[in-house]
Amino acid sequence: MLIPALILAMAAPAAAQTDLLAPARAGKLQCYTPDAAEKSCRALIAYSFVAGGKVVSRSETVLSPDDPILMKRRAELTLRGGALCGRVQAGDLDQATFTIAGRAASPSETAILRAQAKLEYAEIFGKEICTSFKPAKGGLEAGMTLDGVPQPDVTDQVVWVDAKDGWVVGPRRIRALT
Repeated sequence: MLIPALILAMAAPAAAQTDLLAPARAGKLQCYTPDAAEKSCRALIAYSFVAGGKVVSRSETVLSPDDPILMKRRAELTLRGGALCGRVQAGDLDQATFTIAGRAASPSETAILRAQAKLEYAEIFGKEICTSFKPAKGGLEAGMTLDGVPQPDVTDQVVWVDAKDGWVVGPRRIRALT
């Protein structure tokens, strides 16, 4: 269950716009698997822009629907052909941070969680992951390719949200544990 959300959380533009990341430039966040009633997301992603056309994503992802463990990570991406593309390397996860029920994971917990994430990601290390979007009911549908091969079983609903509106990562019942 961890891989689809984390892979898709690497990137996230809206396909029908000229500037795919116009909402991000306006301060919006991408929300994966949104629950509008709870204002919660499986993952929230903020984007920043650096020289050379690179896009930096900062994501926060709940690791499982019933688990109060959140992972924060950063990824450098490139906008190409209507998709955001990047590669995950084992070392990238060495910078990931975790919270458990709202508190920072201890060094030993972080080591365990990083090791688990590396096991989950192992089959995609070094491969190019591109995420693209098409309009869908209530927002967008994220889809991906892995080294250019479409992955039709890895899709997610995505909406752009405003951070000021109180959206959080993970179900509110989990957040209530903090």
